[in-house]
This record gives sequence, C-alpha cells and structure tokens, in this order.
Amino acid sequence: MRAAKESLSRQGATFVHVPLLDVEVPLGREQLEALAMPILDRTVGVALGVLREAGAVPDAVHRVGGSSRVPLVATLLHQRFGLPAAPIDQPDLAVALGTPDGARRRAGHRARDGARERARGTARDRARRTARDRARRTARDRAR
Repeated sequence: MRAAKESLSRQGATFVHVPLLDVEVPLGREQLEALAMPILDRTVGVALGVLREAGAVPDAVHRVGGSSRVPLVATLLHQRFGLPAAPIDQPDLAVALGTPDGARRRAGHRARDGARERARGTARDRARRTARDRARRTARDRAR
C-alpha cells in the first residue's frame, strides 16, 4: 500500500496487489482520497483543536511521516491552517531528528512551569492557611 500511496502522489492512477486474491487492481488518486478523506479531515481537525487549546499560532506547517506525501494532506492543511504545508526532504526522519532538540526545549519549559506552579501552590496554600486560621479564630471568639 505504501508504494501505491507514493505512486499516487506523483501520478493519477496505479495498480495495487491484493494478496488474498493474488491480483493487481487499478486504484485512482480520487478513489484513495475518497477513502482517506474522513480520517484525514478528522486528524487535521484534531491538530487544529490542540493548537487552539494550547493558544499556539503556527507560523509554518511541515508535513512529516509517510502519509504526508498524499497531495490531499497538503490541501487539507493549507485550507484549515491558512498556511502552505511545506514538504521536507526526508519526512520519515523529521520527527526522529527533531526529538532531541524538542525534548531539550520541553524540559526547559517543564522546569520553568514546575517552578511557577510550585510558587503558585505555595501562595495558594498560604492563602488557605490564613483563611482557615482566621475562620478558627472567629469561631473561637464567638464561642467565648
């Protein structure tokens, strides 16, 4: 199937081997796109939703991975993100090559976010203790 997807990225039709029947059947780009559209549309929608929820505004869209070669993927990304979906030289390696750099950046963010959260937690705990102590004193004073 991979060979068929890659072939259909360059031309309008190809043949796919069906092992169970041991035959080659024709497959057109339009047929593949019709089959893939619901999944691809949902996937692009999830990606857009994740970015919106994170408050991230992408300034570029890069296609990585095997199915990124399917022309419909580029079309959907461009339509939904409003940015051209740029192909890269070796899309199968992009995630692996980007992982060490991304992990260092994420680790830095986590460290800063963790310190911020601890500071917030400390202030929140202090406010709760103050409110609790004040309520206890008020209750004690009323009881006297």
